[in-house]
Amino acid sequence: MHPFLLFLSSPGDCSEERQAVHDVAARLNADPLVSAFAHIEIVAWDQGHGIPLELLATPQASVNNHLPTPESCDVFIGIFNCRLGTPLPIQDFRKFDGSPFLSGTEYEFHRAWEERRRGAYLPEMLIYRKQRDSKDCADKEQIDRLEAFFGLPPFKDGTQWIGSIDRYQSTAEFTNKFEAHLRQLLSQRQPGSSPPFDAWLRRQAVLIKANAGPRYTADAHVDSDIGQVFDWLLARQSAIATMDKALSEVWKEIARDIAFGDLSEVMAFIAEQLRSDPLWHHTPDFDAIHDILERTRDRAWGAHSAHEKNEDQAVKHDDWKHREYRLRQCAYKSGEALKLLETYSALPRRRVMLLTGPAGQGKTHTLVYEIQRAVAKGGIALGVLCQTLSATGSLWDAICARLGWQGSHEQFLEKLESEAALRHQRALLIIDALNETPDRRRWRSELLGMVQEVLLRPHLALAISVRSDYLDVTLPSLPENAGAPWVVSQHPGFSGIESDALLRYFEHYQVKAPVAPPLGEFSNPLYVQLLAKSMQGRPLPHWLPSWLDVWHAWMNRLEEEAREKLALDDASRQQTMHRIMGKLAEAMLDGDDFSLPRQRADAIAFETARVERVIDFLCSAGALIDRLDGDEDVIEFGFERLSDTFLADRLLKRIGCGSFEPRFLGDHAANLMSSFGGAEV
Repeated sequence: MHPFLLFLSSPGDCSEERQAVHDVAARLNADPLVSAFAHIEIVAWDQGHGIPLELLATPQASVNNHLPTPESCDVFIGIFNCRLGTPLPIQDFRKFDGSPFLSGTEYEFHRAWEERRRGAYLPEMLIYRKQRDSKDCADKEQIDRLEAFFGLPPFKDGTQWIGSIDRYQSTAEFTNKFEAHLRQLLSQRQPGSSPPFDAWLRRQAVLIKANAGPRYTADAHVDSDIGQVFDWLLARQSAIATMDKALSEVWKEIARDIAFGDLSEVMAFIAEQLRSDPLWHHTPDFDAIHDILERTRDRAWGAHSAHEKNEDQAVKHDDWKHREYRLRQCAYKSGEALKLLETYSALPRRRVMLLTGPAGQGKTHTLVYEIQRAVAKGGIALGVLCQTLSATGSLWDAICARLGWQGSHEQFLEKLESEAALRHQRALLIIDALNETPDRRRWRSELLGMVQEVLLRPHLALAISVRSDYLDVTLPSLPENAGAPWVVSQHPGFSGIESDALLRYFEHYQVKAPVAPPLGEFSNPLYVQLLAKSMQGRPLPHWLPSWLDVWHAWMNRLEEEAREKLALDDASRQQTMHRIMGKLAEAMLDGDDFSLPRQRADAIAFETARVERVIDFLCSAGALIDRLDGDEDVIEFGFERLSDTFLADRLLKRIGCGSFEPRFLGDHAANLMSSFGGAEV
């Protein structure tokens, strides 16, 4: 029997509902179906005779000292009526932006929510609010605070609701709702049970979005050709329709000319095959289609050449010109269809894609976006970010553990296969940033076998990503003359859509676009994002900002925000954020890892700035990501290129002071130096 902890949080005007929670817990604990596997425990300051209230501590500090924290419980229960509660002393409790918590309930809610935002599965968060007219609430200041609380994320984003609240009109209705909800949660914890598949997919989509942090910018997404790659990989209707249209354009031309009589018959046979399998349950014979298109194109150009030499062209001038145009169109249309097949047809046939590109190109954003896109439309897609995987054991086991899958990896793959087959679609499994895996050498021995296990299941597709300069040290060596089992796709970033992307990011970050377009690395999404952030409230220094220009401008803005939000008023501590991030990079180099334990990072930040919650601030600004690695909180840089910049800066300082010896470098630092030119730097 396992304890099932419910953290009960509410202002003081919800006493009846609080008692109802205790009554429901007692009733369920007496139910033999529940008590056989769990015992419900209420975590509440007023449980029994209450907690000891220490003389020299605030009530909230006493709660923290004597009770399990909200984030350590299984369920967080928030109940609201007309009040939000009494503000906490700002010297002891404040948000990362420096503002106060307006009550202990708000503080406890934020602790639970922050845990979920960092990618944790628990606590489940159930929020209840009594439905009543605000005019019936006597304290206007309290109801205004409560409305403001529910007007912000995770409840609302502007005017749009993004979270959920359970409303009730009476204590009896609350009791019935809460008991039903609690029974449902408990049933999912019963040994051998699992949550509904679609609910599990949606949760995974939320978690990978949280783990991606600032690498995923949903509100500033810009469509590019990379979306078509996934359409073909998954044999989506849009890809099928694109090919159908291309072939129909060719058919329209050849059906009207005697030069293509035999080819028309072959094309008609291909069309019949495609019509009999409109969802591509069996991958079309793209080689045969490619062959007939090549023959059609060559036949068209041959017929066109012969037609130009027709001696009767002067007699039937209009007919001659019309046929010349049709033959030329047939050759062009056949060529366009060939290019389409040559670009994309390997994806649905091989079902495994390697997405690669330089740092900051938007690989993680694209993969997370494709998961959100698929799940939102009822598709099957999920994935992991490799920096969140465990450093030991097999990679399949690490992936299943990260996804919260209780069975074997074979059962996991079979579940995806069976669900995809039932829905007549392909399931997408994404593994992002293989190069960021703790001990990434495991991929060299395990990846080929993992790919083969995916390919044994015809309704599965796999997308993996590796940064370009880590391909050789991450991917397995292939046997001589053996082709790779994956299709390589170079991420285009914003190439070809630079102006649209720049305007989209300027709009998102509320930056006024310059009259003349600035010059820079605008095909790189990270550059565009940091440029927009660095320009908030200030003009560009010149028309050709380099990566370092953007980096320095962004860091300067970060320093200004830190001075304002963290009250950094010590004039002797200049460039505090820059120095903190440099020291974090130094510690990562010493530990030969891309991440640091959160406790170590907090200690470095406090030692440098002498204020609390600096790491929280840097995470909120996108400079760092705070995530869970097993049971441990760790931090890492928000972007690969940002990481490389600080790490290279520390390595160059070591060279400059004569303390650099390559033999002392770990794998991470050695590869980083290699990407910057090695010891010749």
